[in-house]
Amino acid sequence: MKNHRCHCTGYGSIIRGWIGLWMAVGLVWLGGCVPPKREPELLCPGKAILEEVIDTLRARQAATLSLRSSVSCVMEFTDAQGKPKKESFDGTLRFVGPDRLYLGGEKFGPIRIGANPETFWMYVKPALDTAWYGPRRNVMLCPEKIGFNPFYLADALGQIDLSLDWLLTQDPGFDVLTVIETTGLRRVYINCCTYRIERIEYCDTLGKLIASADLSDYKTITDVGDIPSTIDLRHFRGGRMNTRLTLKLSGIAVFRPTEAQMRLFVRPEPKGFEAVYQLNEFCEFVPDREQAEGRF
Repeated sequence: MKNHRCHCTGYGSIIRGWIGLWMAVGLVWLGGCVPPKREPELLCPGKAILEEVIDTLRARQAATLSLRSSVSCVMEFTDAQGKPKKESFDGTLRFVGPDRLYLGGEKFGPIRIGANPETFWMYVKPALDTAWYGPRRNVMLCPEKIGFNPFYLADALGQIDLSLDWLLTQDPGFDVLTVIETTGLRRVYINCCTYRIERIEYCDTLGKLIASADLSDYKTITDVGDIPSTIDLRHFRGGRMNTRLTLKLSGIAVFRPTEAQMRLFVRPEPKGFEAVYQLNEFCEFVPDREQAEGRF
């Protein structure tokens, strides 16, 4: 794929313990941050009208997606000293559309990432010993501050909200849907030959790239539909990528949760973490004083 039009500029700030996975370190101004898009092997004609695009995607999108899988994760980020870091772990993924997510693994301690209609959380015990959480409404207001936005994963799994006011354009080999949102715009690239979504971009109100999701290695799963088994999520700040999370899914199957299993999508209390931060309405991660005082 060609280099795209979004370029990243921005600012960063350091919060104690907020290491790379969520916020950039320092102030950097660089251009050309957008990773190259893959060129399609074939150039097929796109669809002529928006309604045809929406109808085709809706027919291929599960009415209510619910899946489980094993997952291998690789996290890349920059630490407080500006050094690149990479961590990998194996875990499990559970998703109940449109916005209930659980991603859990173990590597010298628990790693828990989750979301539900009200809140999100990310708890990382190994190395960081830090927990972050906050209301969903604050996440939606502050997309540039979230190195890994759990709600983007719903899009990546195929749960695009097709009821929004999308606009249709074309890029060689791709139909492109664009929607203007309160915090910026979102672009969805659909391969005209396979009619699978291959890339999603999230930009701010000035058109600067905040995050992207590249989707590949699709599998057609009974009772689930077409699911990308490789999801490459990237976050940009200060003109360069500062966070990357690559997920490789295996053993994908329909998930029919019991009442007990639905508790996976309830934010657990961050017991035993050295540092706990909450995202406030001013787009700041602030220490949770009650927990720091030993409430848990």
